[in-house]
Amino acid sequence: MTKPRRVIVALETDKHGGHVLGLCSPDTVLEREGPNRTIQKYHPQLTATQEWLGQVRTENIASLRKLAGHDEIIVFDLGDPVQGNAFPRELVSTRQSDQLKIAFANELPILSLPNVRRAFFVKGTGVHEFGEGSAQATLASMLTAELRKPIEVMYHAEASIDGFVMDLAHHGPPPGVRNWLRGNVLRLYTQSIMDECLKSEKPPPNFLARGHYHQFVTEVVTRQNAQTWECRATICPSYCSIDDYARKVAKSAYRLTVGMIALEIVGGRLVQQHEFIQTIDLRTRIEL
Repeated sequence: MTKPRRVIVALETDKHGGHVLGLCSPDTVLEREGPNRTIQKYHPQLTATQEWLGQVRTENIASLRKLAGHDEIIVFDLGDPVQGNAFPRELVSTRQSDQLKIAFANELPILSLPNVRRAFFVKGTGVHEFGEGSAQATLASMLTAELRKPIEVMYHAEASIDGFVMDLAHHGPPPGVRNWLRGNVLRLYTQSIMDECLKSEKPPPNFLARGHYHQFVTEVVTRQNAQTWECRATICPSYCSIDDYARKVAKSAYRLTVGMIALEIVGGRLVQQHEFIQTIDLRTRIEL
């Protein structure tokens, strides 16, 4: 009997390279003009948050490699690899090329794994990607030239692995505004997509993932017609802390979860969703 194919799908999103609270590899090399008509290469000074994010990412990639063993890893980046220049504050550099170099260095550790033979980049928010997914498209070209691995870029992916169908995009439902409502919008959003598929006499996706909200939420949604259909829906965590704007939008959320989601797919079935995540409390503790 032929052994069923085992594939690991790694899902990352919202690294916001170029922001002082976004992911920045210590191996990043930038350039600046020095005295006497010289060009100096330098590593940007990491913030404490960036050092922590880098440590988490390194641990997650090690966990991913251990999980995969010798099996294939397919990487999906769900958008916003850079911060962009629409909000010119708290930036490592306002130069677009510097942000792309930071994002390039961020991607190398995972895409350089020997059992990662291909990757897919989903376009994110226009103001964070220099418009029309320009950051993802440019980054994919840079990495393909460096690693000689194919990287495809799109806004919205419907990807199938041995019949296991994944619906992947950057924008989607919010996580919920109350603890007891957390995941409710994600469930309704997924139900709507599944029902629309069934009305069109098309099988609904087995897995749905979105990014953008820098929070982690996961739900399992079922629908029925002649049979029962099940879809795992996930809002993926980011690799970025929250700035002033995010604090306002999130209404002073005090918990931050960052990390990677990895799907273990065997024979066209989801065996397990592995969550390589860490959660911290953002509040300052004061003893009185």
